[in-house]
Amino acid sequence: MRTTRVQNLCELAASACASGLDEARRREISLLMDAVAAADLGLPDTAPAAGSVSAGSTIITQTVYASDAFELVVFLFPRGVRLPLHDHRETILTPESPTFALRPDFANIHSFEALADTAVLDLQLPPYDDRKGRDCHYFASEGEAAPALAEAAAGGDSARGGGSEGICCAETLRVISPELDIRAGAYRGPRPRLAR
Repeated sequence: MRTTRVQNLCELAASACASGLDEARRREISLLMDAVAAADLGLPDTAPAAGSVSAGSTIITQTVYASDAFELVVFLFPRGVRLPLHDHRETILTPESPTFALRPDFANIHSFEALADTAVLDLQLPPYDDRKGRDCHYFASEGEAAPALAEAAAGGDSARGGGSEGICCAETLRVISPELDIRAGAYRGPRPRLAR
């Protein structure tokens, strides 16, 4: 069962990459991501154990599966670490629980703060690729934030419906170079096997 969820998620992502990511398939991926548990990824079922999340402010990434079409990654955030506002250009991601889709035209600029040691499962369709213009930019807000129109966020952008909570539009953003310590770590969960 543990291997099956991760395997099924990767097979579904590969299928979406091959034939297109329509709304039904996006919802199916979101629901499957919601079902993935920590143990499916080789992580403890409870709060991450000492050593599975780094001490201090280092963010650890564990690559579950990587291809030119998509990448499935676990990010391990120590308590208190914050990613500043950032984007995912030309990328569709589902990084939050409940699963939430970020698209180039919706909820694309966002930040993240770990209130406790946290693992985030991130499916990137397509993955980052600096050479193809799919890099990540970090921003600082300059000016007041205004709430986005609820109608723009409603209608199923969250896998569980709705999705407008906590969404705002910043008036002015400037690009920054944050001092982040992000390091690759060993993935110890089941390895999906897909035909390449």
